[in-house]
Amino acid sequence: MVTIKRIDPSSAMRVGALVYAMLFTVFGVLWALFQSVIFSSLGTLGSFNVNGTSQSFDASALATAGLAGCACGYLIGVVASAIGGGIFGLMIAFAYNLVANWFGGLRVSLEGEPELEKRKREFAAGDDRLSG
Repeated sequence: MVTIKRIDPSSAMRVGALVYAMLFTVFGVLWALFQSVIFSSLGTLGSFNVNGTSQSFDASALATAGLAGCACGYLIGVVASAIGGGIFGLMIAFAYNLVANWFGGLRVSLEGEPELEKRKREFAAGDDRLSG
């Protein structure tokens, strides 16, 4: 068993920022596709009746403005989620380090564990040779 005693906050911040940005990128594309379907349907609206008279307007400009706003929101969302993910990762690392000091860290079993123990023994034996 290997115990994780501490998480480096700057590393957690980088990982959190990247994970949140990637998640928003993937799910933001799905959101943008859904919004584009809604905004493109606005382009089909060309006329409506007001008091029995037919009125028409160019809805394609409205659809284009909506799609442009959607694209800007998507780009801003990726940046904002990266910043939020970094802050969230930093807070989680701080909380984990605090709890790990009180109760011990996470115990993790790694595949290839005998090799790790063998390397520890070799390293420790190498230190004895240097000091002796």
